[in-house]
Amino acid sequence: MNDDKLIELFKETAAKVSLLDIDESEIKKLHHERSKHFVELLAEGFRNHYSNNSNIKIFTKHFNGNRKEFGINEYLYDVLVCEVDSVISAKQQKKLPFITEAIWLVESEFARNTREALKDFNKLVIGNSKYKLFIGPLNSVNDTFISALLPAAKKCNGIVYIILFSHPDSWDKGSRIDFSIWKLNERWQMIYSCV
Repeated sequence: MNDDKLIELFKETAAKVSLLDIDESEIKKLHHERSKHFVELLAEGFRNHYSNNSNIKIFTKHFNGNRKEFGINEYLYDVLVCEVDSVISAKQQKKLPFITEAIWLVESEFARNTREALKDFNKLVIGNSKYKLFIGPLNSVNDTFISALLPAAKKCNGIVYIILFSHPDSWDKGSRIDFSIWKLNERWQMIYSCV
């Protein structure tokens, strides 16, 4: 997936997020529900992008489409896009799936502080994949926020992106959803902004 496809994926996700109609009275639950739906909408975009390759699987906590084959919904990350293969089991001669390569590792954390962001960003540092994506909240100190993540990002293998996305507290139905995308090239380089 190139930068333009990633931008399109997030434009589509932002458009779908703006249509969410979640009726929750408790604000903390509302933000949690919106975040959950956001991750699933993003994963749906990845599924659409990779739909022509049956060896690519996308795992998320609330998607059970891989459960029958793998016995699990989620592998360590908010979204895991990976290539899979299978092997025959030793005793019962059953087909057992395994991951051959991680393509995308995605973590999101909408807390507005770098401590919480770094906790999730560390998962990207220890993982091995072609692409890594961290999603955080747009805030009044975007440059300072992403600068605080730069030392950890430089320890990642693969191509690293950060997307700062409107916080779930602003996702009123029909509202415009803002986001900006940076790519790591020794320093963060903004490749798209809709703010």
